[in-house]
Amino acid sequence: MSRKFKNPPINELVIGVYFAEPIGGLRSEHVGVFWSSVSSKYPKIEQKDPFGGFFPGPGDVFPMPRFWLISEDETFLLQIQRNAFLLNWRKRDGAYPHFDSIKAEFLTQFNQFCRFIQSTLQVTMPIIGACELQYINAVEPNEYWQDVRDTGNVIPSFSQLDVGMGQLLHFNYNTIFRVDDDLSMSVGVRNLQSVANPNTPVLVFEIKADGGKNITLDGLETWFNRAHDATGETFLNLTGKTIQQKFWAPVEQ
Repeated sequence: MSRKFKNPPINELVIGVYFAEPIGGLRSEHVGVFWSSVSSKYPKIEQKDPFGGFFPGPGDVFPMPRFWLISEDETFLLQIQRNAFLLNWRKRDGAYPHFDSIKAEFLTQFNQFCRFIQSTLQVTMPIIGACELQYINAVEPNEYWQDVRDTGNVIPSFSQLDVGMGQLLHFNYNTIFRVDDDLSMSVGVRNLQSVANPNTPVLVFEIKADGGKNITLDGLETWFNRAHDATGETFLNLTGKTIQQKFWAPVEQ
């Protein structure tokens, strides 16, 4: 965010790239070798179904999964599949480290991955088809928000549909805005039940920047900085001034 808060509602941040074409020669054993080079920082590994469908490579008997490389405290997560490389920061017990340090970690690991691909597979890295920066915010019950009826205290522009009967129980709202030729912003707002605390309602609002098609490796950081500014401005415009000031508490700069 362009403005820092002492108690930001950020539950997860995702920063990453999707390739215009899958890395055809990349196999599971290559990811294993790469993992060995970063295992001191990411000692855990898991396999997941790839998002966006399977991307078969030459000689594949089974489709290559998506790999999770996870830090010891599980706050940082690298996601690798044939057409994507992403870094997630996930809220656990520690404080949010803020965007600059997460971006630096992503760029460090992505550059290392690119060098590994080039030296191991003897191929040039595929063209970047899209970049992504996503903030997943979660608001649990507090003095400003107790359930769906208080959503306007967090997001003043929120308005529920009125069908003339009954109380609103659940909602899932999404919208997309064009910010620039190479930058789109999507906002999603929905209510859930807390996984950690069953029967506890949670308001989730996600702000995601997409774009950066055909961007060069050298241009990545600039695009992510622009995306960060845009997501920060969206957050400030989207959420209420009272909860910003009184509950999330901006840091004086």
